[in-house]
Amino acid sequence: MLMSFSVPVFAGMLFLDLMTKSGTFRFFALAALTLVLPVSGASAGSLGDNGAHTAPFGYPSTALNAPATLAEPPAAYVQIGRERLQLGEAELETAALRWGAARLREGTGLFERDYACFEGTESGKPILLWLISSDLKTVTEAQIERVTSERIPAHCGKLVGTDLPVRLGRVGLDMTPKQSAEAVGIPSYNDGFGWQFWFSQRFLKNARGLQELELDWLGVEFQNGRAVRGFASLVKNPS
Repeated sequence: MLMSFSVPVFAGMLFLDLMTKSGTFRFFALAALTLVLPVSGASAGSLGDNGAHTAPFGYPSTALNAPATLAEPPAAYVQIGRERLQLGEAELETAALRWGAARLREGTGLFERDYACFEGTESGKPILLWLISSDLKTVTEAQIERVTSERIPAHCGKLVGTDLPVRLGRVGLDMTPKQSAEAVGIPSYNDGFGWQFWFSQRFLKNARGLQELELDWLGVEFQNGRAVRGFASLVKNPS
């Protein structure tokens, strides 16, 4: 059975054991895929009284099955027209001000996250872009989805023609599985329910010269052979 799990980014701790050449590297990933709490309330992307989305959508549990088959991030940035927002670097506040979106916060303490939504039109159909910050500053996660006009929240910023199309790295809505594979590579995992995932891990040195593990996911849901929603997430072990 396919289950979905809630996002916020800090809705829980994913404890990972990863084998390296020097042994087991253990860390707490406080982050971008929150795959520990079942969908509930607004944090799962529920609908308000007027039928509009109130928060980003929840992720499928099958994302956990994806092995790290990539050495480089499958979607390290969000492309908004000609503008590129690098995950882990671009500031959510700057994006919210740039496109007139409300910056919202939910959760408390360790489970806080900020997010903002942006609406636009691609191929004559409405879309939503969600930018999410797990550190309450930089964009660490992004989602795109096809919606009906009734599902667009009033607090969304406006994306005009020059801000389109929106892409997670090189992948966007309405692309076919073949086009996505040509853009990013062979998926790390296909769950058989319409979702395909690309997953990478790499070790980098942080500002203090210490080894830091970075995990990157790209997930795309296909319906009738076309991408209808997707997410890109960046996770680093706390330093």
